[in-house]
Amino acid sequence: MISGYNKNIVTVNSPTSADYTIPLLRAPFGGATIIDVWGMSSTTLAASTADFFNVTLLNGGTVGTATAAIGTAGGTAGWVAQTAQEFSLNASADELTEGQYLMAKYDETGTVAVADVTLIVEWVHGKG
Repeated sequence: MISGYNKNIVTVNSPTSADYTIPLLRAPFGGATIIDVWGMSSTTLAASTADFFNVTLLNGGTVGTATAAIGTAGGTAGWVAQTAQEFSLNASADELTEGQYLMAKYDETGTVAVADVTLIVEWVHGKG
């Protein structure tokens, strides 16, 4: 296979409301390796230690309820509307075996008024 042509992109847009967790993808036969993830907020949110949100990627296991962290974005630094923030990924946890779910956990602290968040996940078949 020609290098770079086996990459897959999943884009998920979700309205926000308090804290929630949603599925992004289910690893196919042979598993999946998460290469890169970016998040975009529809709204600018100023840096704050009282009012902020972050998004954490989780290996949800085969039923979507496990909570092994893969990476995170956001936090007290704030967000600029329609500007991608790259996730910080844990390279030792970025692989999913067949049937495992990649989940996104949206977590607010304080008062946050964001209409929606879009996540863009780049992944490849197999591990490594």
